[in-house]
This record gives sequence, C-alpha cells and structure tokens, in this order.
Amino acid sequence: MKTTSRTAYAAIGLLVAAPLAMADFIDGDYWTGDEATSNPYAYQNMKCEWYDGEGNVYDGVVLFDPDTDPNPYYPNGLCTAPTINLSSRTPYTCEASGGSDGLCPGAADMVCNGEETTSGTFGQLCSSTTDPEDNQLLDKLLTWYECPGWNGDDVSNGGLGTAGPGECYTEPDSALLQANLDDRSWYMPIDISKAHRGFIDGNFVFMLYAWSPNWKLNAVGRDRYELFTRRSFDGGISWTTTPASFTASDGLAYSGDGTVLCETWRDGATSQDDSHVCTAYGPGDPEQSRNVTQHKSMRITTLDPRYTPTLAGMATEGDIPWVLFEPLEPTDIRDPSRNFVVFETGDNTTVAEGEAEGLNLDYGRAEIFGDHFTVWSEIDTGLSDPILDCYPSNAHGTTDVDWAAGTGFCNEFDTMEGFPDSASEEASITASAGGDFLYGVWGQFNLDDLGEFVDGDAMFRRIWYLDDYISVDNSYTLPGTGTGGGTGP
Repeated sequence: MKTTSRTAYAAIGLLVAAPLAMADFIDGDYWTGDEATSNPYAYQNMKCEWYDGEGNVYDGVVLFDPDTDPNPYYPNGLCTAPTINLSSRTPYTCEASGGSDGLCPGAADMVCNGEETTSGTFGQLCSSTTDPEDNQLLDKLLTWYECPGWNGDDVSNGGLGTAGPGECYTEPDSALLQANLDDRSWYMPIDISKAHRGFIDGNFVFMLYAWSPNWKLNAVGRDRYELFTRRSFDGGISWTTTPASFTASDGLAYSGDGTVLCETWRDGATSQDDSHVCTAYGPGDPEQSRNVTQHKSMRITTLDPRYTPTLAGMATEGDIPWVLFEPLEPTDIRDPSRNFVVFETGDNTTVAEGEAEGLNLDYGRAEIFGDHFTVWSEIDTGLSDPILDCYPSNAHGTTDVDWAAGTGFCNEFDTMEGFPDSASEEASITASAGGDFLYGVWGQFNLDDLGEFVDGDAMFRRIWYLDDYISVDNSYTLPGTGTGGGTGP
C-alpha cells in the first residue's frame, strides 16, 4: 500500500492535473511563481523557509544563487533550511556505557560558533565533541522528551515530579536545541530510527517510523524498536493532534477533542520497572510522537510496519452525470479520518545472531485521524469513552498496565492472525472506503517445538468493524489478545 498510495498521489498531482489544479493542494504562501503556469513542486518555485512547528517562519540561506553565484551542480541554488526531523528527541538523563562519561550528548559536549540562534543557521553550526564513530563513547539514554510537545499536561499516575524535565527550553539541552523538528542527526548520535512510512491526503500527513533510544544496545537485542506515529494537518508545517475543526480532503469538517499518549523510558532496573510517561493534549496542540506498540518486554521488538488509508469512495449523486446507483453508507463513502496500522513483532533474543525472527502481526484502527487506536472500542461515533472503555486506560481485568489506568490513553491492538502460535510476517493490507473493513494477506510459518520450520502458507483475513456495535461476550477477549507483544489485554 505504501507504493500504491504515494505513487497514486504523485501521479494525480504531478502528471494528470493541470498546474492550476496542483496549486489547490499547496497554499500560495509556501511557493513562488504564477499559479496558472508554474509547477509548485519544482525546486526553483519552492520558498527557502523553515517552519519550527510552533507557527514561526524563518528564511533559510540560499547558496549558489543562479544569478549571482552560479554552480553547475546546483543550477537552481541550494537551500540550507533544515529538513524536518520527525524522530529527534532531547536527551535528559544518561548513564555510562563502555568508555562513555554518562553525560548525554547535547549542550554538555557541543561546540557552536555563536550563531546557533541566528535565523537561518538552526544549530547547524554546532557539533558534538564526541566521536560518533566510536560507539564505546556513546552513553545509554535513560529518559528523554520532545519539544514543543512535552508541554502537554502530565497525566502520569503519580506524576513525574522532580523525576521529569522542566518545560521545553528550560533544561540546558532543550535551551540549545529548541524545537526538535529541526535537529540535526549528529545532535544525539546514540538513538536510531528506521522503517519510515506514510501517506499524504490533502493537507493531512500521516507518518510512521520505528525508533530505539540506544542503537548500540539495540544492535545486540538489549534494547528494542517501538513504532511511532506523527501527524500534520497543514501539509507538514506543524505536527499536532487533530484540530477542533479540520477540513479534510473530502471537503467535510472534522473535529478533535484532544488525546493522550504514553511513552516508556529506560530508567528502571529492569524493563518491568521503567517509567511510563503519559501526556494529555487538547485539540490542535503540538504533541510528541505516539508510541503505538507499547511493548511490555525487552524480549519483543518491532519489525516492518504497514499502513493503509481508507480507499476512494464510490461516486455520489452529481459526481458523474450518468451514475445509476445510490451509495451505501458507510462502506461506499470514504471516511478520511480513519486508517489502519499493522506492525510485525520480532524475537529480540535473536538479534545478536542477525535480524530478529518474526513473531506476530498486530493491527489497530486509527480513529479521528490517529487521536485514538481501536480494536474493540469505538471512539469516533461516541459509542465508547476513551477513559472509561478503551484499553489500556481501562485495563479490563489485567494488572500489568496500571500505569495507564484512567489516563484516557486509547491504544488497542490485537493479533491479525487471531492466534499467536505461528510466525507471521510481511503483511500487505488495504481497507474499505468507510474504514469498516481491513483486508490483509501475509506469510505464515508453522514451527515445531524446537523452532524448526515445518511448513508455510499465504494467509488472508478480513476484519470487520461494525459501527455502533460492541459485542457483549467477545469484546476485549478476542483470540490472541495480549500475546502478540502489542497492547491487547
């Protein structure tokens, strides 16, 4: 779906539509040129600007101006405004590992030329004195945060108190780095991100990526990948929760009520003792990356994620003059506020010998553009309450998610196979227009008691979300619940 959805968008936007139509997708404030004749995606028509995620706009520095300083390698000039870094964090506490000093990379070991706060430089003239090639000098990251999203409301059970950092830009590292969205990769060389996926739907951008705070430990299975999501409702300028009013690609207005997300630090004596930090946000607030996997053990890691937006709906009356049918809601009418995420869990104990062996596939439906993820609950119709009904805010009889009780964190995932006993991997998924059906195919392998391959098959499953219905007998107790490494009870 990744290739299909993104390629289809590019084909429609760049090859089929006229330039004037293309301009409808891009605010005129963000590009230059004549809307009737210019291509807004052409490099020379893009403004060299940086948006820091907090509404501030900065001019980037253009090198090799084609009129005054032409360069054959950069015929249209080179914009030095930084790219958007969706996976960067601000380190807070670290501990010594190998030959490291236990001081987190950042202000303590960074040398700048004095212009790091000047418009257009964005800290690019700062560098760490720690050699990133010498992994023996890299600390273990224990706690971290993201700005500006860290300034949401702390709803962690018991509160963080003095254990957590202050507001954004008050700690030394945060004061230097400011918003993490423009961080350079060398600012914190101890973490790692991979497997980025995403789609663009009008002004809505949905991104996924896997991240681990400690790449050195992760490489030998002593840390894990988690899957994170991020969203933008203005084409990538800011990254927020769903606004109170958002006009989606279907021309309809949708509203968000805010959300809660939770993160797991690495500050405990064991993975069972690590702190869980939960943060509440209002509609349209800057938010941190959302950890959707919430693995409970270092034995489990994340492999390849998959996603699918809802597919295009059938034509409605007036869209096609000769249409002879009446669309059936909700399946035939597209709901852009829903999408699906499937991630593969892996055996982290095998990483030291190579790549993690695949275990299971977990699925969940994003509702209200990803404010919540559901399997059994139903938030976007009002049938369920994220605090009272949704797992893990409601633990539904389990005891290992007490840290989430009553927070409003709604993050339900269940095994796509329906049972966890086989190894499954490499899913391909798609969805109905209304987001009520998820279709998936994957490779599934049966193993004997020694873990040796017996046989394998290509499997298919259709998952039906029936609006305004929650089973009395089977909700929150589906087969495979809680065994795939995700957040099922």
